[in-house]
Amino acid sequence: MSKPRRRKQKKQVKAELKLRQFAATELSDQLAAQHSAADLPRFMVDTVAGAYAPADAELMIEGFGAAATRPVTLRANTLKATAEDIAAALDAAGIAHNPVTWYPEAFILPEAQVSDLWDLDIYRDGLVYLQSLSSMLPPLILDPLTGADILDMCAAPGGKTAQIAALTGNAAHLTACEMSAPRAEKLTYNLDKLGAANVN
Repeated sequence: MSKPRRRKQKKQVKAELKLRQFAATELSDQLAAQHSAADLPRFMVDTVAGAYAPADAELMIEGFGAAATRPVTLRANTLKATAEDIAAALDAAGIAHNPVTWYPEAFILPEAQVSDLWDLDIYRDGLVYLQSLSSMLPPLILDPLTGADILDMCAAPGGKTAQIAALTGNAAHLTACEMSAPRAEKLTYNLDKLGAANVN
């Protein structure tokens, strides 16, 4: 008995994304003149000013400016090192660091640039992971348990997935999903570098 033939599905092609364009306005001129907008492309300021209420637009531009000047933050990868190890390595490299009261493994580097870490063994060998403080919160709030089955639906680049692995001592069962192939490659690279195990 022959199997029924499957009908070929037509490949779906996404239509080209057309962004709505906004002209310069008095509000966008005012926002563009703010210090917080100094590094933003003008079309972005015009878009924010045109798409949002004035108070919201002003808050967004301030937020973009604050993000641009945000200090470098990282966490100790406790699968490979302790916070004390990382503090000692930063001290030896002459990199000032401040603790984060709500997460002992996190550090704020108020005077450093990301490039200051690139040549350090703690960075190259995966003993630290550069991560925003806000990205460190979800795994802490999750408070994962040893042996738990955890699904990470948008896992790349892998910071939160690796943090969950570290919080459980590699004793949780993690499924890390990522639809974008380039981002999935970055995810795999980071998980390997950080020593995260039990991840599918």
